[in-house]
Amino acid sequence: MMSRRNAIACAHSDGAVGPGTAFDCKTAFRRIADDALAAIRTQHAKACVGNAEAIHQIRVALTRLRAARAFFAAIATDAAWRDLKEEIGWLNRRLGAVRDCDVMRGYARRKAFRDWAARAGIEGSLDEARHRRRLATALRSARYRNLMAALAQWTAAGPWLARPDAASRARRSEPLRTYAEKKLQRWRGRIARKGRDVGRLGDRARHDLRIEDKRYRYMVDALAALDPALQDVWQDSGRLARRVQRALGDLRDLQRFRKLGGKRAKLPDYKRAKRRLLRHADAALRRL
Repeated sequence: MMSRRNAIACAHSDGAVGPGTAFDCKTAFRRIADDALAAIRTQHAKACVGNAEAIHQIRVALTRLRAARAFFAAIATDAAWRDLKEEIGWLNRRLGAVRDCDVMRGYARRKAFRDWAARAGIEGSLDEARHRRRLATALRSARYRNLMAALAQWTAAGPWLARPDAASRARRSEPLRTYAEKKLQRWRGRIARKGRDVGRLGDRARHDLRIEDKRYRYMVDALAALDPALQDVWQDSGRLARRVQRALGDLRDLQRFRKLGGKRAKLPDYKRAKRRLLRHADAALRRL
């Protein structure tokens, strides 16, 4: 009897690419990008009316798309992407403003911070209604529709697919597993080096580390969905990257919340919480 893994790895009779099939880099990138765009379309209607989970899922999908483009930069690079990246940034800022309001409001209602937030007038300073209106307007705009159409067109038939030189053709057709193993190893090594003494990093360096770690984690997840063999090798590092992302993300949110109160308003237990989150990040980074 054929094993489950061998059965998965077999090509379908109609020639479709299924899980475990030997993807090349071009096909893998397009599959990940298409999945991200599909996720955005699925969540669009709910996000327009302010659904927090839908807004979060669109932000995740945009991050996955940008992570995949960075991961496959050796093939998915052209002048058109620079314009698309700017438009993605515009949409992400609208989404992020609403997300930040949700997170800050959640902090303000925690028992540990409730009195402090009330004295500082945190919830009244968020201007959440304005940010939600701006996001709804953006999601219903021609600019948004044009962006989504341009991303779909670029993924399917962008200039990056037509680069005629032999090196570009070779990179596009390189087996995913060969390329991914080398690239993930480089990304993981860079994160580990940058995070060796995470407690001493400045805010900007720590932010950059968090972004690199997030992209690494998302790519491990995306690649594992395409090739189970990659999941077998990289799933542990993906879990560690998730812990780093959570700790550094929570710290960033806590710092933003603290700043809302002004310089003179001391957030209760802030230093202890910061030390705890940095310890968690450091422990995961050392294992990574």
